[in-house]
This record gives sequence, structure tokens and C-alpha cells, in this order.
Amino acid sequence: MELLIEQLRHKPQAQAIKDFAGLLGLDLGPEGLASTFDLLGTTASVDSGGEGIRRVFGCPVSWAAIRFVGLPEWKSAEPWSEHSERPLTDSEQAVITSCLSLEPIVRPDSYREQQEPMLAQAAMLNLGDIPSGEQALRVSRLLRDSLQGAFRNNVLQALAWLHEVLAAPGVGTADRIRLSVEAAHLWLEVAIQELRLPPIPHPVALARAELLLADVQRLGGETNADGLAASARLRLLRTVYTAERVDEAFRDALALLMPKLDGLHPVSFEALRVVTIAVELLPRDEGIPASWRDEVLRHAQAIASWAECPREMVPAWHRLRVALHPWEPGTKASEVARLPLTPRERTGVTLHALRNEASRSNPSSVPSAVLLTQALGGMEASLWGTSGDKRHALVVTVGTLGVAYRMLLKFYLSSHEVNRPGSEVHLLACLHSASDLRLAFLGRMAWLSTGPSEQWTRTMRRLHEYIRRRQTLSAALSNAVLLADPASIQKRIQPHPLDPHSLTRQAMKTSPRGSSGLTAWCLELLISQRQEQVRPACTAAFEAIRTLSLLEDGANRMWDEILEIDATRRLLSGAQASRGLPAALDPGLDLESNERRLGSLKEGFGLLGLTLTPDETLLIIAWWNDGGGPRGRTLRLPAEAVRAALGDLLGTSSEDTTSRRGVSGDRRDAWRRLEAALAPALASLLDEAQSGLRLRWRVFAPGALRALPLLGIRLGRGELLAEQVEGLFHVPSEGFGRLGAPQPSGEDFTACLLAPAGTTTCFGEAALTTLHGGKPPEQFIQAPRNPASSAFELDALQAHASRISALRIYGVGRPESINDATAMFRLSDGRSLVEGNLVDLLMPHCRVVELWASTAGGADRERLLFDHEDRIPGLAPSFLAAGAAAVIDLAWPVHDVIKALVCEQYGWRSQRSGHGSEMLAEALEAVAGMLRALRSRAGLVTAHDVLVALDDLRRTQVQEALKCPVAITPFAAHSNVPEVAGSSGAELLDELGQGVHLGAFRWWGA
Repeated sequence: MELLIEQLRHKPQAQAIKDFAGLLGLDLGPEGLASTFDLLGTTASVDSGGEGIRRVFGCPVSWAAIRFVGLPEWKSAEPWSEHSERPLTDSEQAVITSCLSLEPIVRPDSYREQQEPMLAQAAMLNLGDIPSGEQALRVSRLLRDSLQGAFRNNVLQALAWLHEVLAAPGVGTADRIRLSVEAAHLWLEVAIQELRLPPIPHPVALARAELLLADVQRLGGETNADGLAASARLRLLRTVYTAERVDEAFRDALALLMPKLDGLHPVSFEALRVVTIAVELLPRDEGIPASWRDEVLRHAQAIASWAECPREMVPAWHRLRVALHPWEPGTKASEVARLPLTPRERTGVTLHALRNEASRSNPSSVPSAVLLTQALGGMEASLWGTSGDKRHALVVTVGTLGVAYRMLLKFYLSSHEVNRPGSEVHLLACLHSASDLRLAFLGRMAWLSTGPSEQWTRTMRRLHEYIRRRQTLSAALSNAVLLADPASIQKRIQPHPLDPHSLTRQAMKTSPRGSSGLTAWCLELLISQRQEQVRPACTAAFEAIRTLSLLEDGANRMWDEILEIDATRRLLSGAQASRGLPAALDPGLDLESNERRLGSLKEGFGLLGLTLTPDETLLIIAWWNDGGGPRGRTLRLPAEAVRAALGDLLGTSSEDTTSRRGVSGDRRDAWRRLEAALAPALASLLDEAQSGLRLRWRVFAPGALRALPLLGIRLGRGELLAEQVEGLFHVPSEGFGRLGAPQPSGEDFTACLLAPAGTTTCFGEAALTTLHGGKPPEQFIQAPRNPASSAFELDALQAHASRISALRIYGVGRPESINDATAMFRLSDGRSLVEGNLVDLLMPHCRVVELWASTAGGADRERLLFDHEDRIPGLAPSFLAAGAAAVIDLAWPVHDVIKALVCEQYGWRSQRSGHGSEMLAEALEAVAGMLRALRSRAGLVTAHDVLVALDDLRRTQVQEALKCPVAITPFAAHSNVPEVAGSSGAELLDELGQGVHLGAFRWWGA
């Protein structure tokens, strides 16, 4: 019964019954199908929840009359005897061999398990071949509908298939029109960011759709119904950038489609898509003639009632059912919500069901919570897998959960906090799944890569590299295809001319490029690292996804191999009952386990969760144990001021591109606004939580607020937050530290990489010279004037990576960094260290990477605006994935005097007491104290006077830290550099005292 009901719930009735019969080994002909319809009658309605079918078949009378009469047809040739043992005859052995060779008949547990083989079969292509138009269409639709992985990544891969055929020579006009329309629809899917009508559609994706539809019109395909449907959606989305009223835009968009509804092919993917879009364009008010609405619904309901639907069109049929759901009051939201849907549709039907529940005279929070839990759980499982699997999803998927998931999670957290106050543990455990869980998985994999055998180490390291390379390449492709042409920023935005969808990889490599071409260079770098000896693809984008596919296949094989090694090792050691590798690499997928762990929080620790709600409220969820047992509190603040101030801080200032890089400039005002918005709430929270004990706080803010630093915020009495806590560290995911830490290598091996950047790092160079005078690093890396290798620094790091316990990197980022692919650390001679350089770096014993630079560029502002993914900023995640337990970095450029002071103070304290977030808090506290001491001194007339006084304080500080005198390299020798020259003593003190400088420092990880 349940199997039949499940089939009816997800498919048209006739197809559901035929497939059900097939699972039972029957082949229903027309007569059998008709008699089954007569038997089931109206009980087969999917909206009945199966109650009618249960009534028909659940009655005992239906089964009581069945009996078996007679003898079995087969009987043994001779009586059985317990001692009758003999060798099998050849014929008996042949029968057994034949039986064992048969594949078992397995019923797919879900649509996803049916879909994955279809996609694998459709995408089969000899390396170097160009796909046909039909193959590209089929693969792109299957990828768009895939329930595994991040939705946007799937759609961008689908687009690479279509554009590869469009770029190939000899494509006919009809095929070009059809492929261009398909690509336009997919670009619109990217533009709407998993929402029905987003506040801000992605402008580059919108421009790409517009260019494709213009090409369709030029080729004479403007009367194509499917193309007009795409044009209608484009027309609606463009209103976001104009002053046009939304209701008028809906009406005008629908008017484009109305004449084409009568001519739709009765059974086609295009017909499903056109009527679905037409239904979605129906406004909820009376903004259109009633006759239009009746006509649209008549066509849609006729197509939705198809008796049969080809298997690969089932997802499109589901989308139509979701679109019709609000117009059919008799349908149950809970039934529609259980369909196998991609994030936009799942979010839409869930939100509609929530609105229905809220409009009831006596609404209940229970059905709403159940619907939200089911939707969120389904999307989480599609990317991260489940706690009971073998971590396969973490190996093969890319990206993080997108806009639709984050919107639903905000609804859930906000409503749960209101309906069930005091549930901080549950809220924090839910927030955990919104983070990039793969980072914890990769970090732990790096820590486990050092044993127990050579085969284990070799396989684990290659697997680790394959997964990281695949993540990085996928992100670089996304960055490249969604990059705007800087020349079009002040006009209507257009795609960047270095376009992976129209240029080959080689053309992208040799094309002239300015700073905006760095994204294309990073993509080409990652593709070229995995080149096969085959014909290059027509487009760089298709070459990228071809590489992604090869990496996925390799990662799959190696993961199976390492699981087998692990199982064999546990068997031979008698430890079969131990958890095994999948459990050891679990990043915290089970909600109840996370709640139990958080509920027993150790004394001396606290956890701060930060997230936004749909009504632009900032939730600060606090949970702590100050010795009186775990307890919590949740605060609500207006989010608008926080987002605006943080956006201004993360942007590029005019000084960032000059020798005065790091001067506070406009950021000083933005920091004051951020402090004003956050300081009162944080001060109140700490007063309550730390009444008897200073705590070590973990900060957990996945998504839009990930880049927000807190250590340097001045609280009500003027002290830094760093001065009020024992330590504060930003965790990539709640379970990051729980998974353990790198095993010590048995030696204290510190490496230091210095990349001087003219006068903007001279104070840092003086600080490093001073630190090395007290304790020289085991490895010091600084490129000569003309290095023999363009990867000189990276080669030097790789030579000792497995020994490094601490890595200190001092220099600057690059203001040209505009996305994650171009997150950069500037090296000498115009070279840069980017994420693509670091994918094969492995540091399994590294306690901390001190990255004294701001490397994120502009990517964090996009996340703050769209909240479409979770990612640790800049190069920090590369080092965490490489095995570093922690990374220090800066959220934005700061004055080199301040950066040098914090670096130096942290260095002295870590030499004395070891590495930890407490040492960074102490370093900030020490520098804040030095600045207060400077302001109290008289006679500091010139900048040189200030630097001389600062050198005196540095000597005092190091003597207090190490209990012995150490010679310092003076800052005063650099009083003529642009950051300082021309300033009076008072002006320099004012600049150094700006809170925005100490506010930029962050500690990531354990």
C-alpha cells in the first residue's frame, strides 16, 4: 500500500500505476490498466493522502479469501538428510553461478536515486568530443532538476553544456534558437537567486539572459512560446531596476504569453515550462482581467492532468503542481511539500503553507514547524548527506546551501525563538547546518592523513587534494561567469569580455588583461593544472566542468579505496566495533547529537550565534557556562545599521590602492556606526554571562555576517571586548573544534614568509626582525629580487609543510581582489598567492597560520548583500582546509604600525605561553594599553616623537612578557614613510587610535 501511495504522490496516476505494477514484476496492458482504474476509482487521488486506498486494501475481507490449494510444483529429487553431503555436480554449480551473476532487483528509495543514474548515462561523452544539441538539452535539464548538490552550481554546470554546443561550429538555426532559449531560462534561474521575485536579481545573469534572447529574436525565433516565456520573466525581473509598478509589470509580462497558450504541444517539456511560468505570473490581487486568469488556469490544469508523463519530465510536472497549488484550495500543502523539489519550489510551497496556517482563526505553530523542518532537512541532506551515510555527499558535492535554504532557516529560527523562548541550544544546533561543513571535514582529513600506513597516507593526501581542487575550481567558474565588465558598471551591467562561455581556455590565457582579468586567470590556472591530452573544448567553461567530472570520478574511487583500507585495518586490529573513518570525519550532521553536546557545554566557555531574520532583525543567540551550569539568552537588534556599516568597512577605500594603504579614511566613521549598533547589546550580554568568570567565546555567524569581527569593539566603558573576555574565536562550524586538533609533529617548527610591499610593510618588517632576534624561525622565506621560480615561496613552504607547527605570513592583500577566486596575498615582482596555488598544500601538524594581511577583497560584500552562501573570507579557509587548526587574519587593511604592534605582541605571548585565541586577545589588549599610554604623554609634537615613544613602550612590553631584555628594531627609523610623513604628533596619535584598526583582527578555528 505504502509503495502504491508513494508512486501516486509523485507521478500522474496512469504512470504511477504502471510503475507500481512494474516494481511487482507485472506488465499492465491497456485492459489491465483500465481495470485497475475501475478498482481504485477516485481513491487514487494524490490529494487524499492515500486514505481511500488504505480503506480499500486495509479491509481484512480483501485478503481473508485468499488460500493455497494443492501441492508445490517443484519437489526434491530425493529425501533430505542432515548427513547427505556430496560435491555439487557441474550442472548444479552452473545453476548457482548463474544465480549469483544476476543483479539484485533494488527498488529506488527516492527520486534522487532514480535521477542520478539517468544523469550519469545522459552525460556520457568521450573525452574531447563535443556534445550534440539533444544531449546538451537533456543533461542541462537533468542538472537543473538534480536534488544532489548546491542548486546554483548545478545550474552553472548545465549552462556550460549548452554554451559548449552554441560555441561549436556548424550549429543550425533551429538548434541555436532552441539552445539559446534553454540557456536564457537557466540564466534567469541564476538571476532570481532561488526566489520567485528576488529583491535584487543578479545583474550579470540577467544580462546574459537578455543577450541570448536578443540573439533568438535576431534569428527569427521571437514567436517561440518557450522563448516568450523567458522574455516574460526577464520583463518582470527588469522592473527591480526601474520605477515601474510591480503589478503593472506582472500584467505586461503575462500579456506576452497569453496568445501562445492555445498552440502548446500537448506533451512536452516546453509546454510544462510555459504554463508554469504563466501561472507564476498571475498576481494574487485583481491586477489582471478574470478571463486571463481563467484561461491560464484552464491550460495549466489540463496539462497537469496528463495521464502519463515521461520520467525525465516529472520534475517539471512537479513544478507546475507547485505553481498551481495556491489556486487549488482543495490540495494539501503537506502533500505538495513532500514532492522531490529543488530549493526554489520547495521554499515557495512551504511559505505558502505557512501563510495558510497563519491565516487560520486558531493558528498553531506545530504544523508550521513540521513543514519547515521537513523542507530544511531535505535541503541539508541534498548537500551534506545524513549522519548515517558514509560521508559520500561531502566528497562529491560542491558549494554550500543557498538563498532558499537560508530564507527558510531565518523563518524557522525567528518563529521558534518567539514561540519557544529559552531554546538557545536548539537554535544554535540548527544554525550549524547553514555553515560550510565541508571545511571541518577537510581539516580533519588533513589531520588524519599522517598514518597508519604508506598506502593510507598516499591515498588520503590525493583524495584531500582532489576534493579541494574541485571545490576551488567550481567556485572559480562561478566567479568568472558572473563577473561584470567594469566598463559597464555605471551603465547597464554586461558580462566581462573574458567570458568562459565564449572563449577557449587558451584564449583566456593569452588575452590581455588588467586587474579585472585576474578572475579569468585564476580559472585558467586551475583548469591547466589538470590537463588531459585530448582536444581542447570550445569553451573554457566546458573544459572546467570536464575537469570537475574527472576530479569527482577520482575522488569517488579514492574514497572507496580509503574506506576499504580503514575497514581492513579495523578488522586486522580487532577494532571492528570502533567508529571507523566516516564517523571520525562526521562534521556534526545529527541535530540531536549537536543539541546534547551544546547542552553539556564545559565550564569557562560561551557560544555566540549571529544570524539575520526575514524582517531585518539581528538575532544574537548566547549560550554559556560560567560555573553555574549552562544557560542562555537571545537578543534582537535592528540589522539595517549593522549591515550598512559592515558593508562600508568591507568595501575598497581610495587609500587601499596607494602607498597610504591601511589609513582609516572613510572606514573610521563606518566602524563608529558598527560599534554604536552592537556595543550596548554585547556589553549587556557580557555583564550577565561573565558575572563571576571571564569566558572563552566561540562566535558562529554563517552566511551574511560571516566576516563580522568582534574582538576590537569598544564596549560601554571604552574597553575593547578583547579586554573583557578570556578569548574569542570565530568557528567555521560549531563542530570544527570538536573534531579534534592536529597531532603534534614532535618538533616546534615555525616558518615565516615575508613579502615586503614597499613602505607599507616597513613597520612589520621591523617587528619581525625584533621577534626573530628573540627566537629565530626554523624557516624564513623571502623571495630574492629575481626568483628562479614564479612559485618560489610556495615551493619553499611545500618543502617543510608536513613539519610546520606555526606559519607566520606578513604582507598585504591586493585591492584588485573582487571575489573568492581572486582572494590574494601579494608577493614580490607583481606575483600573488591565490587559493588555486594552495589546493595541494597539506600541513597536518600546524597549530596556527598567522596571516597578517587582509586578503578577502570584495567577495564578503556580495555575501552580505545576497546571503547566498557561507564561506570563511579570503585565504583563511585554504589554510584551515590544509590542516591548520586556526588562522589569524584581518577583515580589512589597517595601518602598518598597528598591524606590526599586534603581530609583535602576539609573537612574544605565543613564545611564552603557546598559540591560542587568548594570546590574540592579550595582544590587542596590550596594544590598546600602549595607545592609551601614548595619549597621556606630553611633548609628542612630531610623528617621529610618537614613534620614539612607541619604541620605549615596545621595550617595556617585551621585558614584561619574556622577563628579560630584548633588542628591538626601532619604528622611529621609518618616520618618513607616506603613512606617517607629513603628520604631526597629534594627527598620528589620532590615526593610530582609530578603533577601526584594532577592530579588524580575527581568530578563525579552534
